[in-house]
Amino acid sequence: MKKLLVSLLLLFVPTLAFAAIARSGTPSSGAAAATSVTFAHDNGSPTNGLTVVNCGNLQGVDDIVGVTYGGQAMVQMNAIDQTINNYLYALVNPPAGNNNVVCTFTGSHTIRATAASYSGVSQTGLPDSQNTGYDNNSGAKTVTVTTNVVASNSWLVGGSLDDGDTLVSGNASTNLVINGTSNQSQFWDSSSTVGTGNQSMKLTWGAPSDADLNLISIAPAVASAAVTRQRVITIFEE
Repeated sequence: MKKLLVSLLLLFVPTLAFAAIARSGTPSSGAAAATSVTFAHDNGSPTNGLTVVNCGNLQGVDDIVGVTYGGQAMVQMNAIDQTINNYLYALVNPPAGNNNVVCTFTGSHTIRATAASYSGVSQTGLPDSQNTGYDNNSGAKTVTVTTNVVASNSWLVGGSLDDGDTLVSGNASTNLVINGTSNQSQFWDSSSTVGTGNQSMKLTWGAPSDADLNLISIAPAVASAAVTRQRVITIFEE
């Protein structure tokens, strides 16, 4: 005798769609010989926004108090404490529009700072990855930093500082803003998505100088989530 068994299985499969990271607003910069520097930055009122500030001093004193944007405290992503000191700070969901960046140190220093903003960025798990690099006035005239990117469709974002020669070029990166003609703070990004795993940014100077690069990767925000229903029918016959 033949037996027929029909089983019905419903599978509910979650699917995620991710936003595309994009630049937002207008990159800006500031400089001062004081205990702090204040400058305006318009972030363009981004959705799933992120504002990033690169701030450092040329005296090599690790005494930063903090960085604020629109009066809100930013979070330190990484730091370089060498002959010159440089810090990268970030703030998710920043106050919209044109607001002041304030970088504050305990002592009086030669301060250089730059800022840029992005939309479509994950509001959690920041940074996706990070690393730093430094060249102590060697003949190489380059700094290469590699970071292990975790999330797909991430961007690289970095801030550099030098105490000497003008920067000549950036490899796998785009310069957004420069402060000064020498002793520069500069802001960089990959201008598009990068792959997962080890990804690098390389900067080259025209002559030896103390120079550094703080590098992070930023992941895209989840734009939408949906559940897909799949039906599976299995027939057994004996």
